[in-house]
Amino acid sequence: MRTMSISEYLHENAAESRHKEAVGFSLVVLGMILIVGGLLITLVTVGNPDWFLFIPWKQTSNPTSLISLFMTLSGFVITFAGAIYIIFASSQRSGYLSSLKKASEYAPEREGETFEQRLQDLKEKIVSLQQSSETE
Repeated sequence: MRTMSISEYLHENAAESRHKEAVGFSLVVLGMILIVGGLLITLVTVGNPDWFLFIPWKQTSNPTSLISLFMTLSGFVITFAGAIYIIFASSQRSGYLSSLKKASEYAPEREGETFEQRLQDLKEKIVSLQQSSETE
C-alpha cells in the first residue's frame, strides 16, 4: 500500500473540485435549457401570458401550462443551485491551491536534503566499490 504525500493529496482534491465546478456548469446549462423550454412552451401554447414577476404564466385547462410553469420554475432553481455549487467548489479549490502553495514552499528544502543524502550515499558506495576492487 502506497501512502500519499500532502502535495499529492492536495493535487487530488484540487482536481476533484475542478470536476465539481464542471458539474456546476452543467447544472447551470441544464437550468437554462429548462427555462428556455418552459418559456417557449408557454409562449407557443398561450400566446399572451400573464406575468408573475418575470415568469410567464397562464392558467388554462391545458396540461401544457402546468408543465411549462414547472419547467420554468425548476430551471430557475437548478440554475441558481448550479451557480452556488460553482462558487462552493471554486472556493474549495482556491483553498486547496493555497495550501499546496504553502506546502511546496517547504518541499524543496526536504527534497534538497534527500538529494544531498542520496548523493552522499552514492559517493560512499563508489568509494567502497573502489576499495573492494583494489583489495582483489
